[in-house]
Amino acid sequence: MSLYDHTIYSLIRRNARVLGDHTALICGEESISHREYLDRVDRLAGGLGKAGLRRGDRVAILSMNNLHYLDLYGAAARMGLVIAPLNWRLSKEEVATMIADSAPRILFVEKGFQAQVQGAVGQFEGLEAVYIIGQDPGEYPSIETLTAAGEDAPEIEVSGRDDFVILYTAAVEGRPRGARLTHEGLLAANCQYQYFWNLTPADVHLALLPLFHLTALGMWLATMQAG
Repeated sequence: MSLYDHTIYSLIRRNARVLGDHTALICGEESISHREYLDRVDRLAGGLGKAGLRRGDRVAILSMNNLHYLDLYGAAARMGLVIAPLNWRLSKEEVATMIADSAPRILFVEKGFQAQVQGAVGQFEGLEAVYIIGQDPGEYPSIETLTAAGEDAPEIEVSGRDDFVILYTAAVEGRPRGARLTHEGLLAANCQYQYFWNLTPADVHLALLPLFHLTALGMWLATMQAG
């Protein structure tokens, strides 16, 4: 870690300090302040640490947009984990290809997509657990169990040059191909969004695109950077 390292978690922590009670996220009837978002992120990071995850480990998500998705992005940033957000529009076979390629230790799945990953723990090497996002998790534990178990997350030195996400591009030779993006790369790109659109803390982004997509991730981060 260098003297001036700045990561996505640095951004979340800064917003909680500077804009604590200002609204950070709205999802349905739920409104989350920047301070509350940091607390959610830290509790989930603590749960992931208690589950044995360490810097550089990979976590996959198969879910539509929700607050837990953004909690996972934030917790991964704190822990130095790499997120592989999976395209829920693809076939079961294509999803399996992405899971095998990204090699996650934990897979988070929204309840409605559970059938697409049936038997995943025994099928994919290195995959240790599946957690369900949503009510009535069934045979798998809920992501809420990690948040509830969360204690103080370990202090981990995360570099801005560390990988943050693996985003899957259009199929090449019939298979999706992963592109690794760093904290620094995403933050630098989002500075361009802020400059050209003159984003300020008064602006609001309506998140219509799925969070497995680079544009959706970039727009959320640009809005967070603007406060």
